[in-house]
Amino acid sequence: MKPIKVLIIEQNILARQAIAGTLRKHAPFKVTGVFGNVGQVEKKVRDSSPDVILLDIESNEGLRILEGLKADFPRCPVVVLSRRTPEGAELALSALEAGALDFITKPRLGQNLLFASRHFTKRLIPIIQMSARLKDENRESGHKIARLIEDPKKAGVSGKDMKARKPKVLVIGACTGGPTALTELVSALPENFDIPIVVVQHFPKYYTAELAEVLNRRSKLTVREAGEGALLQAGMVWIAPGGFHCEISGWSCKPFLKVHRGPRELDVRPSINNLFRSAANIFGRDVLAVLLSGHGEDGFEGIKSVKRAGGTVIVQHPDSAQVPELPLKALNSGLADYKFFPEKIAELVNEIYDTGFPEATEKKATLKGGIVSHKVSLENLTNY
Repeated sequence: MKPIKVLIIEQNILARQAIAGTLRKHAPFKVTGVFGNVGQVEKKVRDSSPDVILLDIESNEGLRILEGLKADFPRCPVVVLSRRTPEGAELALSALEAGALDFITKPRLGQNLLFASRHFTKRLIPIIQMSARLKDENRESGHKIARLIEDPKKAGVSGKDMKARKPKVLVIGACTGGPTALTELVSALPENFDIPIVVVQHFPKYYTAELAEVLNRRSKLTVREAGEGALLQAGMVWIAPGGFHCEISGWSCKPFLKVHRGPRELDVRPSINNLFRSAANIFGRDVLAVLLSGHGEDGFEGIKSVKRAGGTVIVQHPDSAQVPELPLKALNSGLADYKFFPEKIAELVNEIYDTGFPEATEKKATLKGGIVSHKVSLENLTNY
């Protein structure tokens, strides 16, 4: 097997030794350089030709280095190392916006570093493997799925293509590469969006709270980290907290959120599967589920539940996904109803929820005593 070359840039010597020691114990990794300073970063990268770069970001200086690396070596994945603190979360989200593929949290200094090998084995190994694989893979899916919209620049979507019923809840699942797509989608929704949204993004503690704050600043909707017993209200976006499952409970007329530390599912908590299953149990065919960029298996069983209940599944178009593994899996299984770029997902749900389907629009106008001069439909909505 071809070795995966990893370059490590980490200022803390204990963390540096823990990361390098972990990688050297596991094939097929080859540590091509371990540096504690950031001088001549470009030269170090050129000399070692890594498949993946691990970059410590303890300050804005780390972000500046990241921006330089992405400008000079755009095809080389960069995974950043950050503290599991509110400050570390803020830096990590800024790094993702600047082009980092993913992040790994570092144990705090002192005694916790004694257990770093186990932590890094669990989190570091799969991320580096995924990063190296993405570098080598052709991002074109090459698949033709007849029932899906294949040419997004030519094909249109009409109300007939969607379910006849207006969905009552939007659930979103995302993993690696998800924050960028999630920001595009949520920030494009209008302030009068009239159904609740619940999101699972694979993030640890502190990071989901920071994500909610970022989305709240950029969205016309109110975005909050979910809490136990929170009511699902129209126009509210709830982000599942890191380290906790978040599921919908109650009845479809008065749903609320349950937040708990149940067993991990597929080694993740929060779980996309958990959220999607609970939505299908409560809302049945009135669920719209969106699966964004990511890798692994979480989310696949969830969309099965949504489809069995008669709901609708939209996946992010693989060509726009930073990590297309999850969307491709859904497409290849035939479980996805549509694939769209994130901005088009927002445009489509805007059209559905802002105006409703033609029948709903006529009824709404009649109740208000108005005269319907035209029918609102999705006939001219293009998917790009």
